[in-house]
Amino acid sequence: MTTDRAIDLYADLDAAARFAPSFDNGLSSHLAMTLHAQHRLGASAGQRAAFLAAYTPQLTRRDAAWADGPLANWPAHLGQRHAFEPLRAHFAHAIGVQGLPTVLAQVLPHLLPGAGGDAFHGLIRLGHALDAGHAPEQAQALAYWACCALPLRPAQAVWPVGTLAAPAWLAGVLGLPRPVHPDLEKPRIALRMKAWATAQGFDAAATALAVGATPASAVATVDALAAQAARLYAHTANFTVLHVITSLWALRMLLPHTPDPVQAVRTYAVAMAAGLRAARLGAAHADLLRTPVPPPLDWATLRAHACASTDDHAAKFLWACEQWAGVSDDAVYLAAASAQWRGLTAQTAPASGADTWAALPARP
Repeated sequence: MTTDRAIDLYADLDAAARFAPSFDNGLSSHLAMTLHAQHRLGASAGQRAAFLAAYTPQLTRRDAAWADGPLANWPAHLGQRHAFEPLRAHFAHAIGVQGLPTVLAQVLPHLLPGAGGDAFHGLIRLGHALDAGHAPEQAQALAYWACCALPLRPAQAVWPVGTLAAPAWLAGVLGLPRPVHPDLEKPRIALRMKAWATAQGFDAAATALAVGATPASAVATVDALAAQAARLYAHTANFTVLHVITSLWALRMLLPHTPDPVQAVRTYAVAMAAGLRAARLGAAHADLLRTPVPPPLDWATLRAHACASTDDHAAKFLWACEQWAGVSDDAVYLAAASAQWRGLTAQTAPASGADTWAALPARP
């Protein structure tokens, strides 16, 4: 039975579907994701309308939608932004004919190598769409992820046996030497991620994560990575780390739908490694993992703030932190959510693609 609340959510997602998935030469539209998060947090119709009014003027209207129908070779369009409409039509048709679980099992092995595309937003949007249960938005999220995919290692590259637990893996990634690359200080996260993938020793460090051999060990590894990322964020309010935390929750949601959860986590870890270095985190930040986090606020206060905010990350991040707190007894997620709101209220929140440097150690 569809509830009135779900009907309202679907109506909002249908309204969001009028807009293209990205704007301004590659910034991700957060419209559908934020509306979903606002609904889950209990935002009123007036609060959602306020966000729409503040956010949509910058967006681009979609071209005429293609009729739903299959593409003969959809993976050939990976990374092609102009292919969004045919990809959306393909995935909408596939979901309608085969059902979402079958489609996810087929497509996730193709999409996960490009998990870092547009700063993880294809993966993140699919996580929101999966929770929303709205088939049209699920098709759009899959299409967006496909057309912004960012592979960071050759498709046929050998995968070494990962031997490092999450803390040691993270230390190895943060200790990588800085490469010489023209995009290393570009404002777009994805460009910096691609640049860091050229660093000496990057592939060996990024693929060294030990994930285990079972679906349960894959989930446990994702949980361990998320806790460390949340601790980093609680201390730094680093904009790129925010996306690592939200994308890890999306990955956790999708693991039951992947044919090989262990390989899914190892594949994602390559993008996470690039994302952490694109965040301009280095060896000096490893000490933060052993430092007590600042005192948090409370969930009710944060929820009220996020529902009223017109910032496009406020509700999304709080919803992800609440989901993480629901599967963990670690208070670090409340601390991370509190750090975000302190940054927003202090008006230090970065524009899309930037990073917050307040309270960070000297840049490596």
